[in-house]
Amino acid sequence: MTDVSALTAMQCACRQAISLYLVACDRKDINQLLQAFERDAVWIRPGMGPMRGHAEIRAFFEAIFKKHAAISSHGHLTRHCLTTVSITALEPKRASGVSYALVYRDATFNGILPTAMPEPELVVEYRDIFVEAEEGWRILQHEARHIFRSKLWGQQLSTDELATLNLDEEKPI
Repeated sequence: MTDVSALTAMQCACRQAISLYLVACDRKDINQLLQAFERDAVWIRPGMGPMRGHAEIRAFFEAIFKKHAAISSHGHLTRHCLTTVSITALEPKRASGVSYALVYRDATFNGILPTAMPEPELVVEYRDIFVEAEEGWRILQHEARHIFRSKLWGQQLSTDELATLNLDEEKPI
């Protein structure tokens, strides 16, 4: 394998890790979502302290999905439309990435497709650190930055809901 083909393979694998995370998130498949992350991954999200490891990430998604199911029996319909992705090799088994996603959400989804087309709720910038593990390339650190928020944005858990997850305090990265 040449250096160019190794670089291209690494970039494709890192992009696949981001895609796996977003598709699993949209499907509400927490087990698949966690496959994109290293076991000791750190996830940084606006308005929250960092989540560390699979257990904290799982607890967050379980709380979010439960909250959405209380609003609509079908939960919500979300699609993350991944657009720009730039992956840079840092070391032989480490890379960084910046990517953007448009997030569309129907909070009152009735289970029937197609649904009315909403405006994008968010434009998110993801900043990731990837590592090559035995299972392939995984996300070690994931930071979501909200670049644009529409008036529809409202997924964030309340302070009380965050407190039950023990994620509302700032933790060093």
